[in-house]
Amino acid sequence: MKTILTITILIGIIVPTFGQADTSKYALTIKQGEYEKTGTQTCLFVQATLTNNTNDTLRYLSMSCSWMEFYHLDNDKLNFESCLCEKNGPIILTLAPHESADNELKLVINQTIDTPNLKFKIGFNLVEVKSSIEEVHSEYRKKRIHNIIWSNSIILI
Repeated sequence: MKTILTITILIGIIVPTFGQADTSKYALTIKQGEYEKTGTQTCLFVQATLTNNTNDTLRYLSMSCSWMEFYHLDNDKLNFESCLCEKNGPIILTLAPHESADNELKLVINQTIDTPNLKFKIGFNLVEVKSSIEEVHSEYRKKRIHNIIWSNSIILI
């Protein structure tokens, strides 16, 4: 019992300290786009829209190149297409009150017999920046604190 109480208190202290977002204030919606077939690989373009439903400007962590590390899929038959870049580092993105930001994601479909009617959601690990970017990025890397906002579902037909 003492251990549970200690863990609960630590979570209550650590999460606000590192600027984790209140997911009830933000929404992630996805829309299915076009397919692209290259050789044996099939990809799907998806528009992901992050919406700030608050009266405050949202400042959140991303990466200049590997921004897709903040996104997650709930189905292992899909993967995010990776990109190559020469320089990658943490950046702060901002989203004004009651505004939305779109991001086009390219998903690689792992072809299997049960690919038709494939259902999935996309999650976004929202890490609010309320202090210096270095402090937040360092803690994110060490602890991988996840505050995932899940999207609506899409079913591929």
